[in-house]
Order: sequence, then structure tokens, then C-alpha cells
Amino acid sequence: MIRKKNAFLSLFFLTYTSLTHHILNMTLVKNGVRFELTPKQARFLEFILQYQVRNGYSPTQAEIAQALGFRSLNSVQNYLNILREKGALEKERDTRREVTVNHDLYQTLAHVVKISLLGKVAAGRPIEAVEDPQPIEVPSSFIKPGSQYFALEVRGDSMIEDHICDGDHIVVRSQETANNGDRVVALIDNEATLKRYEHKGGKVILHPANAALSPFEVGPDQSFRIAGVYIGLMRRA
Repeated sequence: MIRKKNAFLSLFFLTYTSLTHHILNMTLVKNGVRFELTPKQARFLEFILQYQVRNGYSPTQAEIAQALGFRSLNSVQNYLNILREKGALEKERDTRREVTVNHDLYQTLAHVVKISLLGKVAAGRPIEAVEDPQPIEVPSSFIKPGSQYFALEVRGDSMIEDHICDGDHIVVRSQETANNGDRVVALIDNEATLKRYEHKGGKVILHPANAALSPFEVGPDQSFRIAGVYIGLMRRA
């Protein structure tokens, strides 16, 4: 049985850092006793989980030692015993592979996918999106088959009334069209900004979600395109 310390607030508003953070924010319950994991135990468990997701079976002790830099299999065995005692791991039928991730825990954590964190986007004045892709893990509930997604880090407070804050990571579905009212990542003269989109009378107007700021009208001499539509956000704990 697994109990989360912090449940998701909603599909589009959750606390997030990484898969290790998800593991650390869980309390394991075995035979009525509650257990928590240390950061090293969480990283150890994360490796086994990711290996299982990728290969369909658990790693051997030797594979764990090589991947995590253990010099002795005794250290690996100690971690395995601790995680079994805490209910995170279960006995595997294949004695060579020895353990598997607890079924409930696997179902809770395995549904995380990676997309590219492309850089930063302004929720104020337009700034350049840095094309330096880095992987970031997001809940698979954000991702639908047949579409491409990317993530950006928000800078500024012009979308604060939509609860999109400075430092948040936003998930964006790549597409070049949008409906009026959609929150879009738009490129204006190759600089990215996050705003609500309006197309009216042949003009494009980008609206902030901040009463202290005014809408921005794209000029006739400016290049403009939609890079994607906002799907949700992840906030660092």
C-alpha cells in the first residue's frame, strides 16, 4: 500500500521536480508500519524502476553495481534488503534478478515520460527561448498520442492571474494554430512569449493575465508564429 504525502492539486497544477522527488514524497506502508526513503535509497529504487520500464524485467545485482558505482555487491545487497523491508521491492521468481518493484508502486511511478526542456519563455516582455534541449520528466497524463510536446521555464509574472508564476515549468503541445483565448507560446521576431491569443479583424493581440499590464498587438512589420499551446504546468517544491 502506498500513500502520497502530497496529492496532485489538479491535472494542470502539481508539485514536481523529478522521479526521485516523486519517490521521496511517498510514504510506504507495510504491515501497518509507515516507511520513508532516504535520497540514496530513492535513487537506488529509481534505477531499478527505470530499468524495469525499459526492459520489462529487473536488473541483476551486478548491473545495479555497475550503473550506480558500487564497488561491492554487498552494498547492493544491503540496499535491496532495506527496500524489501520497507515494502518497495518484492521477491522475483528469477533468483538471478532477485527483486522487482512493488506492483502498486510501479503502477504509481512508471507513468512518467520525458520531454525536452528547450529553455526559458517570458511571461512579461518577449525573451529568446534558449535552444538547449534538456530532458524533463512529466506525468504521462499530459501527453496524448500523435502530438509532440516540449517544456519551457517561465520568466516574469504577466500570467500570474492564471496561476502561472516565475520559475514554473510549462508543458506545451507543438502546433501552429490556436483558438481565441488559448494560452500560446508565440514567437515574435524569433523571441518567445507566453500569452492568451486573440485573432480579431486581421490583427493578432496577445493578452497578459495581469491587470497591471496591457495587451500587446503584433505589428505589421513583425514576424509572428505560434510555436504551441499551453497544456499544463509543473511547480518546483
